[in-house]
Amino acid sequence: LQKNKTGALVRTTTAVTVVNAGEKINAIPGSATALINHRIHPLDSPETILRYNRKVISDPRVKLTRYNSYPGTDRTNYTPVSPVSDTDTLGFKAIQSAVARVFHAPTTIMIMIGNTDTRHYWRLS
Repeated sequence: LQKNKTGALVRTTTAVTVVNAGEKINAIPGSATALINHRIHPLDSPETILRYNRKVISDPRVKLTRYNSYPGTDRTNYTPVSPVSDTDTLGFKAIQSAVARVFHAPTTIMIMIGNTDTRHYWRLS
């Protein structure tokens, strides 16, 4: 559960990706901003993660908002949480049957954690 490469398969992961603050080495900045990226597990939601962040930060001076790459428009770049595919389909049952016959192994679903790309394939399964 603690391996960085597989963490997103079993839980929501968090990475601080951009930090902006001061400009001089000898002056305390008056403000700071940080962008935090989450790979949200299907059992979590953006709202749950935001509540958790507020609880962990526990500082009313810190303002938390969902990032929008398109300010001033109705357009957003919030990627929905990856859906879980239905296993009660003809396609899944065909793969499951073939794997059992050929490899004598069980078949299960898998979470695709690269949602930036996989969202384009959601309708295929």
